[in-house]
This record gives sequence, structure tokens and C-alpha cells, in this order.
Amino acid sequence: MVTLRLLETVDLEATVRMIGLYSAEHSRSARRTFEKFVAGRLADQVEDWVAELAGNIVGCMGFEPDNDEDAQGIYWTSYLFVHPAYYRRGIGSYLANAIEQRLKSLGARKIYLDVGNARDQPEAIGFHTKHGYVKEGELKDFFRAGEDKLIFGKRLGDDVSRRGS
Repeated sequence: MVTLRLLETVDLEATVRMIGLYSAEHSRSARRTFEKFVAGRLADQVEDWVAELAGNIVGCMGFEPDNDEDAQGIYWTSYLFVHPAYYRRGIGSYLANAIEQRLKSLGARKIYLDVGNARDQPEAIGFHTKHGYVKEGELKDFFRAGEDKLIFGKRLGDDVSRRGS
């Protein structure tokens, strides 16, 4: 049975190694973020979660509030990764659904995520679309020339601007 829990210091190396199976660049970035998280140096409402099966880290996902203080109830996901040996076993869905429930409990009204080029990320785009995310933007040449950033969003709760109308 898969267990979901907050990332702990003891999980750092295994989680970074798992992400490294996808990309060394993502692995380096994740290490910096996770080290700050376990040291308690990130903002409130920033959480990184791991999926554990039989004592092994098999997936991870996190979230953080948008850094614009006027964007109330807006969060961004980070690092949805599943170990390749555990693809297509529902672990990504389990993580994504649990994160969405956690964000709803925090009063989130919308969640965003980003992926790279459509040609490089068809599985990720398919996964997120299947889970109700809609493409809302595309930033051309964002990461480097020829590597775009696609923005997807999903409504989780009431729009605070519509309350009381």
C-alpha cells in the first residue's frame, strides 16, 4: 500500500535520485528546494510530499502559494514525479488528488502548474488534462531558445470575488 507523507530529511537523497532518473537539471533544482523545505526555510503553506511503498520513495509532489499577495487562494504545484518502475500504477493520481484535497483544506480556489514544450512532455500534458487541468498560457522561449513553458490551471474552490453576489 502506498503511503503519502511530508518529505523528511531522510527522504532527500532517495527523492532527488528518483527525480534524477528524469533529468539532472530537475534533480539539482529539486535538491535546492527540498533542502530549504526540510530546514524549515520556506514560506508558510509550502509543502513537499512523498509517496512511499515498501520503504521506498516512489513519487513526490509539492505546492506553494503564489508569490503575489493579491492572488488570494492561488497555488502552484511543483515536482510531480513518479519512479519509472512504478508508472501506470495510480501513484501520480493518488499524489495529485491528495495534494488537491490538502489545498482545498487550505482554502485554495485555483491551482497552477507548468510543463515544458508540448513535444517533450506529451505524457505530463495528457496526465494533467485527464485530471481536469486546462492550458491557460504558453511562454515562448522561456527556459532557453526553443524551449517553451506551458501553464495549466484547475479551479478547486469558490472564486472569492464572486462570493456574496
